[in-house]
Amino acid sequence: MPSSSTEVLVSTDQPSGVSAFIDAIADGVATILIEEEGKEIHRPVDELPSGMSAGSWIRLYRDGDQVIRIEPDPETTKAMRARIREKMERLRNKGRSKK
Repeated sequence: MPSSSTEVLVSTDQPSGVSAFIDAIADGVATILIEEEGKEIHRPVDELPSGMSAGSWIRLYRDGDQVIRIEPDPETTKAMRARIREKMERLRNKGRSKK
């Protein structure tokens, strides 16, 4: 006899991707900020996708706490850099208007 409730099984074996920011790179190690979790992790630079630098956004895929894949996130990087440029321009214009 079928049950009247539906049970949803969620596999914890599936990697989950989160948005992250490469904050700094020093001595061959990248400092990566996972803002939505309030975490900072460190990974060897050779694990980063080619062309990544401080200020780049990435998608970080993990299985539990283990990083299994890092992918560039060019759309977020572009959007965030544009947002920063706009804010800087507003600050510059605000400074000029006070003279």
